[in-house]
Amino acid sequence: MTNVSSGNNEELIQLIDQYTKQNKKFEMTIPGLTLYRGDAPTQPSSNILDASLCLIAQGKKQVILSEEIYTYDANHFLFTAIDLPVITQIIEASVEQPYLALVLRLDPYVLAQLMLEAHIPFKHTNNGKNESTAISEKNQTDRSPSFIGDRKSRYILSQLTSRV
Repeated sequence: MTNVSSGNNEELIQLIDQYTKQNKKFEMTIPGLTLYRGDAPTQPSSNILDASLCLIAQGKKQVILSEEIYTYDANHFLFTAIDLPVITQIIEASVEQPYLALVLRLDPYVLAQLMLEAHIPFKHTNNGKNESTAISEKNQTDRSPSFIGDRKSRYILSQLTSRV
């Protein structure tokens, strides 16, 4: 597995920085795509995390779901297929190196339909509660669309982008 290409990451940092200098939150013209900036670490706060794909270009964030803690940064992304009540906190940010992120909100009904069409099984936890896993942390290998490597992932991405 390769590391994030520094060239791609620098482009993403510059793009998010450009749009968020005046406002810490910038809604793009692409439906559901929002850019975020934070110039300092934050206190933990309760939020509803929408079904979404969250990418951090710079900085680090922590999400707490029940007893699970998920930390993600420029080398990891966060994906959730359903809306979740969480506690979030930016844990790494400064004026010199702000937290810069993008979030693409997803329609959970479209995601479920795509998972069924692509024959992707729903995972269940081993805690005996038979809950569907709804949050996932994965290592990013590239910021371009080619980071989706397998056939099922490419199919889902193509369907998702054509339906947005």
